[in-house]
Amino acid sequence: MSGLMRDPKISLIIDEKWRSAVLPIDDLEINSDFIPNEEENEGSKECAIDLDRKWNEHLDITTR
Repeated sequence: MSGLMRDPKISLIIDEKWRSAVLPIDDLEINSDFIPNEEENEGSKECAIDLDRKWNEHLDITTR
């Protein structure tokens, strides 16, 4: 058997601490300024579709 083996008791303690940890992101609130409205969302969709099309064209050119 290779590698280091952990003591099972220590493993259980570490696993329990890890499961009960509170990550900082849990406390974050989303500012309403960051929630897009419908008009902005349509523009973003068009931009994303255009970028996706250009990326696919680039891939087609580079893989020939």
